[in-house]
Amino acid sequence: MSRRKSKSNTGLILGAVALLLGIAAFCMCFFASIQYGEGDITFTGLQMMFGYSEEIIILGKVEILKFNWIACCAFILPIIGGLLAIPRSFITRILSIACLAGGAFLLFTLGSYFTADYMGSGFSSVFGILSSLVNTTPAITVTTYIAAGCSAGGAVVSLLALFNK
Repeated sequence: MSRRKSKSNTGLILGAVALLLGIAAFCMCFFASIQYGEGDITFTGLQMMFGYSEEIIILGKVEILKFNWIACCAFILPIIGGLLAIPRSFITRILSIACLAGGAFLLFTLGSYFTADYMGSGFSSVFGILSSLVNTTPAITVTTYIAAGCSAGGAVVSLLALFNK
């Protein structure tokens, strides 16, 4: 009598871990992602993705941030990659690795393609003090590094699930 091979659930468990890491990376968009100066001015991931405007008494409504496709992809690719890690097929695991690794890369480089319009639209002419206080180079906050780490970790876990027999 031959023994039946028992199916290992390790691939499914690793896919679920990759999904959880992708969800954790996406959830970081609700926290401050970019800062100017010493944290004086911060923007959340949602503000970066979908835009942000402020109402200023003298100027009216000033659009500070516009819709940003790259920021949108940076926060959405990890959750798509996590969802693709669950099925056990070879193609979906490869796509999962690509989405999670691409999301990690975009999150690590988020500050280099981010521009806020605090120095334009007449905002700095009214509040000239702000333009001298604010460092014009944006910096990535800790939560963005955590999101990028979760996304990169999800890519590694999905790679382990790919080679799991």
